[in-house]
Amino acid sequence: MATEMHAVGKSGQTLELQKLLDLMEAKDKEKLLEFGGVEGLAAQLGSDVHDGIRSATTQELERRKNVYGQNVMERKEPPTIIELFLEAMEDTTVIILLIAAAISIIIGAIICAVNLGNACPRRPLWDVGVDHIEGEDSHNCIEWVEGLAVLVACLLVGSVTAINNYKKEQQFRKLQAKQDDSLITVWRDGEVTQVSVGDVVVGDVVQLDTGAKIPADGVLIKCSDLKVDESSLTGESVP
Repeated sequence: MATEMHAVGKSGQTLELQKLLDLMEAKDKEKLLEFGGVEGLAAQLGSDVHDGIRSATTQELERRKNVYGQNVMERKEPPTIIELFLEAMEDTTVIILLIAAAISIIIGAIICAVNLGNACPRRPLWDVGVDHIEGEDSHNCIEWVEGLAVLVACLLVGSVTAINNYKKEQQFRKLQAKQDDSLITVWRDGEVTQVSVGDVVVGDVVQLDTGAKIPADGVLIKCSDLKVDESSLTGESVP
């Protein structure tokens, strides 16, 4: 099965972008007839339903990209490592541990401050002229250490999770870009050529063979037993 579709007069002629967008959104044959049908639309775009874009020079192709835009899907900027770290710290378990660590540190600091030096490695500032004898019951001020250890552990877990997610996101972006950058068969100046998806321009006549992906919105010229699988867009498995 081979299918040809127009990827939405004369070389250098420009059809308003908004009119093309309205045509694609309407998906109505009556709307297409306002342009003179498929052949009329092709003529207004400086193309031909059989031969494709006329005078498909590098300058002409660049002009079409500048007028109508490049055939690439705009994607959201990937999250930064700081955003991934904050997302990891939003976990309920981590939040509970952070609260417990903060309480432990505060209580430990209070005990250290009010124990008049018995639980501190140094005497309090107000302790003047009194000698403290180290005994069996004396101990260092370490009540806050456990809370600090929990806090450091939470920060470490958040950092490791953020770094792993950042690496996975970068790998996914590279794989996605490689999948999107497939070769498409188009007709230009009466000749068949293969171009990258991003190099398909308005006015191209695209030839779709069995199993090919549709690279852009377009107008169907002719087909034979055409079926389209839209499961990746709609989630429906029926063609």
